[in-house]
Amino acid sequence: MYVSTEYFIPSNTFIGISRAIDDKVHMMETIARSLTYSLLQPSSQTVTDLTGVAQPFILVRWAWITLPGLVVLTRILFLSLVMLCTKRHNNVEVWKPSSLALLYHGLTTKAC
Repeated sequence: MYVSTEYFIPSNTFIGISRAIDDKVHMMETIARSLTYSLLQPSSQTVTDLTGVAQPFILVRWAWITLPGLVVLTRILFLSLVMLCTKRHNNVEVWKPSSLALLYHGLTTKAC
């Protein structure tokens, strides 16, 4: 039986890696514990600094709103013109979004 040892890491290396990781974890836990302890201790030291208040700041770039505004105004104008033109013609029937009425009634004349 052939066993490749090309990527084999001996067990003592695993132990060394495990100890190094454990040491770093222990070190970080110790640092965190000491920082927490030092920050929670009462202190007579005063700190002077400037305080600031957050204020909302809104910047409107009007150039970017012109195209959507023109599109909305054009659609309103087009809708108004269509409503005006269809009001002048009394024999224009209402178009509904459902094709069920068309299927039920059928077509009376050919298109071409």
